Amino acid sequence: MRATRLPGRLVVGGTVSALLLGGGAFTLVGSAAAAGSCPTYTDPAGDAAPADPSFAPVAGDGDLDLLAVSQSVDNGFFSSALKVAKLSDTGPAFAKGDGFSTQFTVAGKAVVLQVVRDTSGADPVITTTVTVGGAASSVKAIAAFDSAASTVTLGLSADDLAKATGAVLDGQPFSAMSATSKSWYPGVSGGATYDTATAPATASYLFGGSCSGEAPAPAGSASPTPTPSGSGSPSPSASASPSPSASPSPSASPSPSASPSPSASPSPSASPSPSATPTGPTAPGLYDLPRKGCVVFADTAGDADPTSTGADNENSLDIVAVNLRSPADRLQVFMKVVNLKAALKPLFSGPKYGATLTVGGQVITLAASQAGPATATVGGKANTDLHATVALDIAGNTVIFTLPRPAVEKILGHALKAGTAVTGTTLTTAASTPLTAFPADSATGSKPAEKTYAYGDNTCFTPLPGLLKLAPLVTTSYSDKVRFTARLRDAATTRPLPGFSLRFQLVGGPVLTVTTDKNGLATVVTPVTALAGSRKVTVWYVGDKAVGAVATTGNLTVVVEKTRLTASGSRGAVTATLTDDDNNPIRYQVVVFTVGGNKTAMRTTSMGRAQLRGVPRGALVTVSFAAVKDAFAAAKPASSKAL
Repeated sequence: MRATRLPGRLVVGGTVSALLLGGGAFTLVGSAAAAGSCPTYTDPAGDAAPADPSFAPVAGDGDLDLLAVSQSVDNGFFSSALKVAKLSDTGPAFAKGDGFSTQFTVAGKAVVLQVVRDTSGADPVITTTVTVGGAASSVKAIAAFDSAASTVTLGLSADDLAKATGAVLDGQPFSAMSATSKSWYPGVSGGATYDTATAPATASYLFGGSCSGEAPAPAGSASPTPTPSGSGSPSPSASASPSPSASPSPSASPSPSASPSPSASPSPSASPSPSATPTGPTAPGLYDLPRKGCVVFADTAGDADPTSTGADNENSLDIVAVNLRSPADRLQVFMKVVNLKAALKPLFSGPKYGATLTVGGQVITLAASQAGPATATVGGKANTDLHATVALDIAGNTVIFTLPRPAVEKILGHALKAGTAVTGTTLTTAASTPLTAFPADSATGSKPAEKTYAYGDNTCFTPLPGLLKLAPLVTTSYSDKVRFTARLRDAATTRPLPGFSLRFQLVGGPVLTVTTDKNGLATVVTPVTALAGSRKVTVWYVGDKAVGAVATTGNLTVVVEKTRLTASGSRGAVTATLTDDDNNPIRYQVVVFTVGGNKTAMRTTSMGRAQLRGVPRGALVTVSFAAVKDAFAAAKPASSKAL
């Protein structure tokens, strides 16, 4: 199963006061790369226009000029990416912050996803909202800010969007697509609008499909993989090659609301490889096996009930584990047996498999043979609306029944919502001969937690988060360089994980990406741009199909930098040099020259120097540097005569 990859600085619905949160699991495609290679629609460059022209001279509205907007669905997550001319980590100059929204109509419902980023405080406060039909929705959206790619991504789970609109969205067309960028100023209600991008008639998007119409993707570029109706998970996209050196990168910390269960067991089983193609009928698209050792309920090994000895294959059909899975568009039942291949003995015409479960009060019974196809009955009667499928993973010894969610919802007469109880799950196997089918085994949950499965719970199909530890942080001074080191290990074996990209950020500073070495260690060195105080350091791994997303934080104590000031005279001038206690130049700070009763303030250059010219020969010049709050200590005054 494709694990989660989250670009940008992630925040989860509501209002938060930190850029990075721990936990979690969502994939956002269409952010940096996808937005540039596969736009659903583009907007002319240079057409940004503030709602109030009086803001134009100071607003920098051209930075918020919308250029392209794309939509995509990947692994059950919908996202809309907005590319602008320039996206700043600190928000627009002179403004309180910025805001972005994406609008569209699907299934007859007008949907607006919006994010507002308030950068007026020490830490940005980011608020996301979702409205449907003009009314606020309870579903939670996320926002990702990628300053390197100048892209803002807004998104939410496909299930939540379906819940908010009250519709089955697969294949539904989008209409009335548009996006808006704003700057937010104190006292300006709603923000000042800088650009609105509206989709032309040629732009089209079907929910769950790839983008088409306006501005097709350049040759050789990658587009989001569409999810066929009734299929399994989309093909995993290739991971980005890890960079050997630290570099700014889109950040993402996982959502705390979707952390895999800590009790879940280790390494995930891989998706079937081409060499392990299922025998017999297969469900369209890909399917994934549950993580090893993680089951909804287990069945006693060796309790198969053969009716004859020696020539039968019933023991091979002994059921050992049962799992349920519910991606956005289907409900699946996974039955693991002892040995599927050994069950195919020539004496028999093929095994048979069965599953019974109750959903929303409706009893659904599924049956399939080795030759297929699968049949379904509802309440004991054959049902033509429910086109079930069965797939056999020989290598994984697993039988997978798949029920399309739209068909189940048609039977129920209402939407199949997350958390809906699925009860009475019973699996059966039988060894079939030309004359009859010999019962082999049956399995059903016995404990309360095994008897009820909550629709939408896919815990067993996500990898365990890695073990991530940040090395102790040493107190450092403002503007000095600081070293951060973290180690990533496998949760099941505690072995170090080499070749994995870790992301680091000191609050207010850039996001740096570095690859773990053979010991699972990654180290970055970066200047301290955070003011004096206790400052949060975050390190995280975005996750892949084998190691789940994980984040950790630490507090770095930043102290005021000590300073030293010197003065030297030359012909008609005096030069002041401002350095820190390590003799590094302090750039762009104000020093004051005093000649007699006259004072002149000047800013230091990149070399930490400032020079006062036109000083009479022999005149004594005193230079001073006042403290900068939470950054630099005051320097002892220095003096020199002009030559």
